[in-house]
Amino acid sequence: MWPTILVLLSISLANSLDAFSVSLTKGVTVKEKTIKYALICGLWFGIFQTLMPLIGYFIGGAIIQYIAAFDHYVIFGILLLLGIKMIVESFKKDEEKKEEKHPFGFVTMLLLSLATSVDALSTGLVITTEDINIYLAIAVIGSVTFLMCMLGVFLGKKFGDILKNKATLIGGIILILLGTYILLNHLLDWGF
Repeated sequence: MWPTILVLLSISLANSLDAFSVSLTKGVTVKEKTIKYALICGLWFGIFQTLMPLIGYFIGGAIIQYIAAFDHYVIFGILLLLGIKMIVESFKKDEEKKEEKHPFGFVTMLLLSLATSVDALSTGLVITTEDINIYLAIAVIGSVTFLMCMLGVFLGKKFGDILKNKATLIGGIILILLGTYILLNHLLDWGF
């Protein structure tokens, strides 16, 4: 039982790193009520990181091989666009800023959750080849992702408070770098 839990914790941490990084950048934008936004990130990313391995488990390798052929382009595109948007926002003066859509809005969180969880489909496929209970696996993956993303928002808020006006710029740059890393990792097969 313990070796299975250790394997699942390792898989969960690996799967949650993208969502954790995005949560850091989201935390930078938080001005108040950090716990509310930490819960929003934790729930969005946790639910998607729970659902994707489950979907991968049931659909098997046939569909995953087609998704894996282009998922890195989609992830890169979403993170690039959101990163550019944050960078542009960082250069606007307070009086120039219009009433923007909320950075934790439905569409934004949906896109980010999808972008950070698509690769978790393959986790479900791997679980089909191992003697691991899928429901235990998704419970651990979802819980670890939830906690990591909450931590990410709190850390992002802390850095945002320290960096003030530069935080949104740095958050945008981090999203672009994360997207670029994901794209290059798939294209060059770095293996990490």
